[in-house]
Amino acid sequence: MQEIVQELERLRNQQTAIAPGSMAGLLTYKVTCSDSCETVILRFKEILSLIDEKALDKDWPSDDDWHNILPDWFTAAFEPEKTEEEKLAYLQMLDSMSYAEKLELASNKQRWSLSNWICWFESGEREWYYWSLDSTGTHEYVVRLLVEGYPVALDAFFKLLEATGADHFEEL
Repeated sequence: MQEIVQELERLRNQQTAIAPGSMAGLLTYKVTCSDSCETVILRFKEILSLIDEKALDKDWPSDDDWHNILPDWFTAAFEPEKTEEEKLAYLQMLDSMSYAEKLELASNKQRWSLSNWICWFESGEREWYYWSLDSTGTHEYVVRLLVEGYPVALDAFFKLLEATGADHFEEL
């Protein structure tokens, strides 16, 4: 919980963070935007702040609640939630596939549903936290993440960048 409180403070105060303490380290990403990055940065911070505020509440919101909590422009970046019948059909399809076919399917970029994405922010699932952000030009900024260890699952971070309007990102 302490990491979330500190992250929320960094998001709100735009302060330069001091060196990380007991966590493993920092990862740095250069992010580019075709339009001005100012809107992308504001959106990025808005979404993380909303998630952090709810993470500090006693109860984690339901998947349906998240659709109401997060702005429409953000939730539109996700696939619709699958029905129970669609989930069952997908599992049956996976059961019928060979290992090679499953690897092929996994290698294809697939769109996330909001519930598949937001679960990576639940207590016990977080592996990275916003550390700092520096604008390096109209169409570029650098964001640093505090990570708990390596390897680290960053797909939810990459989806956050994409959904908030970033066009390209690469680790520095």
